[in-house]
Amino acid sequence: MDRLRKVLANIQTQLGGMTATQKLLVGSLVVILLMTLFLVSQYAGKVDSSAVWPGEPAESQDRAALFLTRRGYTVTKNPKSEVTVPAPQVMAARADLAEAD
Repeated sequence: MDRLRKVLANIQTQLGGMTATQKLLVGSLVVILLMTLFLVSQYAGKVDSSAVWPGEPAESQDRAALFLTRRGYTVTKNPKSEVTVPAPQVMAARADLAEAD
């Protein structure tokens, strides 16, 4: 904790010796850094998923979702109401659906 206080005191000392323009530049860079970290966390945290049967009617999509859920797949629906599963499992899900007709 003592080390953190020393670091913060050092930063305060360094910022105190800067002009207003330099302070604005440092502030802008900090904001850009935080925005970049936020965007990276948003995209890195999502699982890539793909549609199993794109273009099929809603009734078929619902039956496929129920079947795949019973088979142990992680099923979600995208904004188009298409059944999606994680990308590495798409081919296996399609094969299971084709086998079950």
